Amino acid sequence: MTTTPVNGSGAGKPTHKTIELVEIGTQPNQEKLFTVVAFGLYGTGKTRFAVTFPGPLGVIALNSKCRATMENVRDAEFPGKKIYFPKQDLIRHAKPMQLAMMKPRCTEDQRAFNQVIVGIDEPACCTQHYYRWHMNRVKDAVFTMTEDPRVKTIIIDDCTIMYDDILFANFGRNNQISDKRTSYAVPNREMVEIITAASARKHTVLLAKGKYAYVNDKRTNQVVIEGYEKVGFDSTVILHMRRDEKTNDFYADVQLCQERASLNGDAGKELLTNDEINFATLAAKIFGNDDNFLEVFMEYQEKCQ
Repeated sequence: MTTTPVNGSGAGKPTHKTIELVEIGTQPNQEKLFTVVAFGLYGTGKTRFAVTFPGPLGVIALNSKCRATMENVRDAEFPGKKIYFPKQDLIRHAKPMQLAMMKPRCTEDQRAFNQVIVGIDEPACCTQHYYRWHMNRVKDAVFTMTEDPRVKTIIIDDCTIMYDDILFANFGRNNQISDKRTSYAVPNREMVEIITAASARKHTVLLAKGKYAYVNDKRTNQVVIEGYEKVGFDSTVILHMRRDEKTNDFYADVQLCQERASLNGDAGKELLTNDEINFATLAAKIFGNDDNFLEVFMEYQEKCQ
């Protein structure tokens, strides 16, 4: 709907404006964009895997180990690959003691809360205002990367931390979040909007921590995504990253592949192992029969050599 000024009676009333419809297959081929979720326990190769994606990379580093790991992988395996980070560090606990002493919420009215924007000094009144200020900076960085033509892949390391920060920004940092489930629609929507903004224009890698699932208060051997469990609903593929502690072999199991359903289930177990855990091999296994993709894939291979 759009409001169009018209002469005579009815001026300013909403009027319907038609849009042009196009048929699938009649538009120029567009680059296939990957949205990959990689989750797993500590030390399973998630960050290293992310560095193998087409560069230059734009990285939202919320994990304190992210920058050092990426620099080490780049220097060892992809020398010369460009990796961009926001100039302003986004690690959330810049002043941990001050943050620890803040109350969860303050008594300022909603208008003051809505005025928390990027560019002002960080709030010191309460954790809710602090995390809203922090998340506004995170979103500003993501949106900047989507518009920067230099960035080919956006990496968020990690989404578990980001979802915690979103919850704190909406509810304050306290132990009562789990009792406010009726309010989860708002933080969930904020999470989805950030992911959608990135994945609509760039390859996107969403890293997440894993945790053991519990059934009837008993821990199982199943590892699930920690934090926002629906993070991969709009992804190309969800990968469970794991390492065999006895052999030190690394594996990437397909948990869900919407692009190629035949990889779901047993067919996707140990789809990638050790040195195969990279963008090029994953893309070939998912889009290997796509002629348009193969051309893009070969160009990428040449750049990586």
